[in-house]
Amino acid sequence: MRDVCSRRVAIEVGKDHQAMTIVNALIHAWQRRGKPTILQHDHAVAFRGSKQYPRSAGLLTKFCLALQVESVFIPVHEPDRNGSIENFNGLLQRLVLKTQQLDTFPRLQEEVRRFELAANTQHPHAPLQGQTSTEYEHAVHFQPSLLAQTDPFTSRVHFKQPPEGKVSFICRIRKSGKITLASEKFELNPNLAWDDVYASIFVKERTLRIYHQGKVLKELPYILNV
Repeated sequence: MRDVCSRRVAIEVGKDHQAMTIVNALIHAWQRRGKPTILQHDHAVAFRGSKQYPRSAGLLTKFCLALQVESVFIPVHEPDRNGSIENFNGLLQRLVLKTQQLDTFPRLQEEVRRFELAANTQHPHAPLQGQTSTEYEHAVHFQPSLLAQTDPFTSRVHFKQPPEGKVSFICRIRKSGKITLASEKFELNPNLAWDDVYASIFVKERTLRIYHQGKVLKELPYILNV
């Protein structure tokens, strides 16, 4: 994970790609680095939940809703939308994973933690006027909203009432004038083909609003099962 403002990274390692493993990684990272306002990610199955039931929230979505974090999906098959983190993944591969024989899981965790510390305290960033992430956060008096050391989040979470919060998607309008949102297609204006829209599901309101250039382009009922 990388913070869009300070460029600070938080790295967690796991033994599989299961949704619960990813949620636990977020918990550990946010307990150390602070909870974000928005979590942007791709459409990996572990993030989305079921492909068969597009209007059923996956575990990651439920977790974000429980903590009032907006979960934002980038367009499918467009990893460049997360270019900064993709570049950092490559750096981690080159400098850590391909240069050392990490034969045990604890050793991997140790080396990754050391690399995270070095990346945040030693690497200067041009957009930050040559400051490291740690120096920048100190200069702006940043106070992270640390996640409490509470009981683990479980895979059986269920909301008695639709919670406050929203789940969003960055979508590109195709030539047909349609967008694809969690495996479902929605019709928009074909004259806007190849433009991007920002589609937000307001869970408690049971409403989908699609924005184009900051204005509501379309609004329709939408029930996300949580």
